[in-house]
Amino acid sequence: MQQAVLELYPDAIVQYRFKNRGSHKFGERFLELFKSGLENVKNLKGTEEEYKKFETLSFIKPWYAAYVKSFRFDPSQITFDMKDGGLSLQIDGPWHSTILWEVPLMALISECYFQIEKKDGLWDMKNQASKLELKGNRLSTGHCRYADFGTRRRRCYEVQDFIVNKMKDHYWFSGTSNVHLAFKHGVRPIGTMAHEWVQATAALESMNHPNRFMLENWVKVYGSDLGIALPDTYGAESFFKDFNKTLASIYDGVRHDSGDPFIFADKVVQHYKEIGIDHTSKTIVFSDGLNADLAAEIQTYCDNIEIKCSFGIGTSFTNDFDTPALNMVIKLWSVNGMCVVKLSDNPGKANGDEAMVKIMRHIHMPEACIMEEVDAKTAPKSFGYKLRNNLLTLEDQKEALTDPYWAYIFAKHIPGADIEACQKAVIKDPEWAYEFAKDIPGANIEACQGGAVKNPYWAYIFAKDVPGANIEFCQEAAVNESEWAYHFARDVKGADIEVCQEGAVKDPEWAYKFARDVKRADIEVCQGGVIKDPEWAYQFAKDIPEQTLKLVRKQ
Repeated sequence: MQQAVLELYPDAIVQYRFKNRGSHKFGERFLELFKSGLENVKNLKGTEEEYKKFETLSFIKPWYAAYVKSFRFDPSQITFDMKDGGLSLQIDGPWHSTILWEVPLMALISECYFQIEKKDGLWDMKNQASKLELKGNRLSTGHCRYADFGTRRRRCYEVQDFIVNKMKDHYWFSGTSNVHLAFKHGVRPIGTMAHEWVQATAALESMNHPNRFMLENWVKVYGSDLGIALPDTYGAESFFKDFNKTLASIYDGVRHDSGDPFIFADKVVQHYKEIGIDHTSKTIVFSDGLNADLAAEIQTYCDNIEIKCSFGIGTSFTNDFDTPALNMVIKLWSVNGMCVVKLSDNPGKANGDEAMVKIMRHIHMPEACIMEEVDAKTAPKSFGYKLRNNLLTLEDQKEALTDPYWAYIFAKHIPGADIEACQKAVIKDPEWAYEFAKDIPGANIEACQGGAVKNPYWAYIFAKDVPGANIEFCQEAAVNESEWAYHFARDVKGADIEVCQEGAVKDPEWAYKFARDVKRADIEVCQGGVIKDPEWAYQFAKDIPEQTLKLVRKQ
């Protein structure tokens, strides 16, 4: 994108801001490491060999290759502060010289945080090879074309380097968004436009039709190269209104980065049909919170609706450890003094100045705004209205306790909330019992666990994500459904493999997957579960090396 910015908007002045969407806190040890790392960033540059490889990329223009060779990061563009464990950070300067900061800054923040955890003995690399093998096998058997998109939130450089090196020989691995690692390991550097390209267009070209202008301007710079468009900056519905037949013919496809991936795939196919384009010639790149299992499910779905797809997998590759990854973003905040926003198809991913968010929602999501205005008129003092408009006070706690989700939100965001009272309301719903235990300081883990285990899925998630969870207690609930018995054995440290296996083999599909993916699985027991269904019996005989032809003959 830097090339496009230099060519079309060389004088634009911007500001980016950091947002911690999770509950992680940053201490003095982090701050020392971050300051040292930030100072070292100014010395980053490529090798002569890397610059030569960069020049050979078909979409890189000679003048831009020369610019990149002379480019150096300027740490004076970064201002940051830390208060009560919260990190605030912003980047100010010309767009063309600040645009590259997001990726190395986020990687630095993540690596500094987890470097401390590593010194404290909270994680190591010992299980990464086996985890990666399982993921690679799952993606390969699912015929998923996938790439590494994990630089920003990686645990550390060592992890990402290890992953790209191991995956480079996999037939279905298509490359990495990390250009340095792509050149190092001889794979394809791969990526798409980012939200900031669309956000900035609203300030520089048109608030009403930023999607159309950004699509047209991208083509001015790259022609038919780099032809994957990003639809969700102002919601996919708004994007499709500007994605006419001319533009849709030029672009190879679109990227999914928020909202339900299956619904999105249907909408894409429907749009192509409505404008008279063969959807089977187009591609959807999925990149939102993926893991190997979800990618395989999406691949099957896209095969069924006859559209090509590929996957950009990030955190699941480069930060899959017992302690969770940081949930953070660095997003464009303003261009030439005008605030810009990202709305997204997932309300939780919306970002930007609140007043501008409201303006852009009225432009690009008018139907949703009308419904909210009706709600405001009919129930101006409702809890939901106050929640959306940041009007909640301690006086609203009584109403908050009538709904588990409201109780969780109240405890999380309102200083002075009665944590114990909110917890009693929350544990009636397994999902919010889990979220409460994970996010609320002072939560009673045992009480929340009692609420979470009412549902096998949340019992599994609770055991996997919440420190101090009673693994045996959660397991007892999870194994009531075969799918979560399988996931529990695969993902939860301390799981009783034999007990989980008993739950998994009740369903042929999960019996097969248990034998395929879980170490110490009893192949014979799993086979007993598989032979109830001819399809999974076939898959079992084909994929599980220890099996004999006796199983196939029996079917």
